[in-house]
Amino acid sequence: MSFRGGLVLVALLAGCSSGEAGSSAPPAPADGGSAADTITVHTRTPSDASGRGTNATWAAALDAAGQWQKLEPSATAGTYTFAAPGATWSAAFACADDRASLVVVVSRPSSVTTFDVELEPQCAPDEISSFDMTGTFAHVPPTTSWLDFGYALDDRGFTIPAAGDNASYELLNVIAGTWDLGFGLRDEGGAPLTKIMLLRDQAIVGPTKLDVDATTAGLVPVPKGLVVNGVAPDENFAITARYALGGGVHGLDIGPQDVPYGQPTVTLTYVTVPPAAARPADRHRIQALAADADKETRVMTRTSDAVFHSAIDVALELPAGLPAPRAERTAPAPYVRVTTYVATRPNAADYEALVVGRVSNRRVHSWRLSVDASAVTGPEAVLAIPDFGAAPGFDASWAIGADVEAVVTGTVHEVSTPIGDGAVVRAATHAITLAP
Repeated sequence: MSFRGGLVLVALLAGCSSGEAGSSAPPAPADGGSAADTITVHTRTPSDASGRGTNATWAAALDAAGQWQKLEPSATAGTYTFAAPGATWSAAFACADDRASLVVVVSRPSSVTTFDVELEPQCAPDEISSFDMTGTFAHVPPTTSWLDFGYALDDRGFTIPAAGDNASYELLNVIAGTWDLGFGLRDEGGAPLTKIMLLRDQAIVGPTKLDVDATTAGLVPVPKGLVVNGVAPDENFAITARYALGGGVHGLDIGPQDVPYGQPTVTLTYVTVPPAAARPADRHRIQALAADADKETRVMTRTSDAVFHSAIDVALELPAGLPAPRAERTAPAPYVRVTTYVATRPNAADYEALVVGRVSNRRVHSWRLSVDASAVTGPEAVLAIPDFGAAPGFDASWAIGADVEAVVTGTVHEVSTPIGDGAVVRAATHAITLAP
């Protein structure tokens, strides 16, 4: 189970011991607790798709007495373990430097014994190296003018200069490591892929020159159907489809480039590799996203994310929109905290709140709060920033000040549903602005 995008504070989260309005606590250990369970949380940054962990700036877990206790990482970077205090556990992680801070607070049932938290890029180890990669594609289709590239940590597309049936490329800042690499050729940026080339187990240990013969290494893309239902006429709509290599989140762009606008049902095609070229860890990752059309005031999104291994025709349904959350600043001491109220829905898996305060163009403080839907009753999930005033090592400067405008985004993730040999997760978000 994973939580992406930072740290989140769960609704009805314990630790708000001052008893102010909007705070709440998880069940006490005596209520069917599972104190014998060991909880393991892995923290990493977006550049850690290879499995490397990244230690947080600060971490803490709620104990059986309702107190936040500092956590130290284990010998394995980015791994934190602690005993479940009862029926639920709550943990917090901070990622901070002199420009930005992110505090993530998560609460889950003690039956969830492993959890992944993604931190911000500034928490990545300094020693990560990257190198440029150059090369030439031989025997490309003569109409080729566009290259897509992807591996576990990144994907990108750009024009490539052609000379006869050859085309040269230059890729900057490819992270060092051993990766599966994906290349795709298009006649132009909006056209379908004409060739796919997968280069497995390529070691990037320095500036790399990699030449590829598109005739011998090229795979003919296999088309599959892609239908999305539930798009509103006034929404902006986008589809991203990636062939994620080696279990990573990123990968080769295999999706349609030109997407119709203003249709409630969007019928498209994506392409994939022949089954014989696939590896067990490869995944198709397809996301349909609809957002309100006003770019100046965009506050609502609806997404349907499918992840699966074996290629299939895909039909996705966008979820219902989420009503605007409510938010208020509470408890000014020992630091200003924000409580967010997110409307509940019957098929929710969890609720999240993201609170972002921009002090300046270079200084941003963020909080992410997440609660399992099983802990929520009533019409709203209450996601309250906890009181860490007595927590060892917590830095109150990570808080969002009373004089800072904050953008508050509520999110509901629905329970996943099966698709092929994978699953679809739908989510809806709604953002509001909390004035100083």
